[in-house]
Amino acid sequence: MEQNLPELKKDIYLALRDGNLAHAEEIALNAMAEQINDPDLEEVLKVVRFWQNRAELLSFSEERNSGEILFEEWDRFVQFASENSLGNKKVIGAVKSYVFRTIIDMLIEYYRINPCKDRHSLVMLGEAFYEVGESEKAIQTLEYALSFPGDGNDIRVYLLLGDMYAEIGNDELAMVMFGEAFYLLPQMINLAEITYAPVAKLRKKIEEDGFSGNEVVEWVPVYGYIYKGLTVRRNLEYQDYMSLQQRIKEYEKSLKIDKKVVQIIVPRLINYYLWVFDYYLFQMKAQKGAKKVAERIVALYDELPEKDALMKRLRERTKAICQGLLEEYNSWDTAGAPPPEAE
Repeated sequence: MEQNLPELKKDIYLALRDGNLAHAEEIALNAMAEQINDPDLEEVLKVVRFWQNRAELLSFSEERNSGEILFEEWDRFVQFASENSLGNKKVIGAVKSYVFRTIIDMLIEYYRINPCKDRHSLVMLGEAFYEVGESEKAIQTLEYALSFPGDGNDIRVYLLLGDMYAEIGNDELAMVMFGEAFYLLPQMINLAEITYAPVAKLRKKIEEDGFSGNEVVEWVPVYGYIYKGLTVRRNLEYQDYMSLQQRIKEYEKSLKIDKKVVQIIVPRLINYYLWVFDYYLFQMKAQKGAKKVAERIVALYDELPEKDALMKRLRERTKAICQGLLEEYNSWDTAGAPPPEAE
């Protein structure tokens, strides 16, 4: 064979990137027939045959959201690659480029013929752009996705935008996105998937303080507020405030009757109250209301007596942070709104 192995591999990677699976397979088989022994060639054949067995998924169909289906299949391929110890990054990267560009084409075509646009598909499109290195298009698409109503359980768009904003150096917007995710559904967040350095540092500190399991993610927004890292939040609309008020009332009730989940309820309540504290202080300019909320936040640390030393430290730090903000803005309002639990 005239070409050496590195040149053959380059041809294979190009064929995979172009979606020419048959040609990639042919090159690998010919090389093996020439008694060229290389484990990468075996990996190429496994990858090629995985996708050849799913050839129908690589073709667009108007009868289904082909892009979404292919996106889901990529997750199965990642699992397949892990189970079969496929570690050649160039092989995986080449086929990934082909699959995700196919996903992009499919999602765009699906949108063209389907007038019912939804946030879920837009989020997938934004993620697909990101996976092929088109960060600007990814951010634009995900920002557009935010203009569509979500189902209340979709925090993926906020986590993706948080990581992407951080990558381009916009820490303020990154904090806003992560703050929103931790506000909406902290229990659905996998901290291991977040690459934003401040969140990773907060997680480490929380674990060092003795929290574990599901408790860790609940404390992230609280630690992020009092130790910095997640201090920038979006402004609440009035309907958001009313919804938050209702959440607080429900969790305050649960705190009294269900002590089995107090370790989760306390940090979640503190986070909610911190949102209200900011709302009163910065948006409503209602300092008296903010002060009452701060008092409730500080009192909540007493609900975890088994961690008395740690709670005392967190309580004092939170008290100092809130007091400092209240003093900084002490020229505002003399009336103030009552805290949610008192209304």
